[in-house]
Amino acid sequence: MNKRYRSRARVGAASYWTMTYTYAKDEEGVCAAWRGTTKYVLTFEVWKRGRALGQVEGPDNTCPEPDTLKHLQAWAEGMDVDPRSSPSLLFCALIQGLNDR
Repeated sequence: MNKRYRSRARVGAASYWTMTYTYAKDEEGVCAAWRGTTKYVLTFEVWKRGRALGQVEGPDNTCPEPDTLKHLQAWAEGMDVDPRSSPSLLFCALIQGLNDR
């Protein structure tokens, strides 16, 4: 974890969360290799001031998948956090829009 992020967590200015999916062993519509496994999908930062999202990263510092972002948005709404505040999410949306062309 970046030194800057660690210092924000240490002073209580931000918290960090990880989102994973756990697949049932008999889940239909899931690749057989994933059944019964946990898949890491993103890490995100919540700034306590303003209840805003900061950094959002997928596996290997990539942009999260669109389906994952829908889950993040639902989580944010339930926790009273503004998902539109994240510069990294705006960047990912821009990149995805360019890739969809």
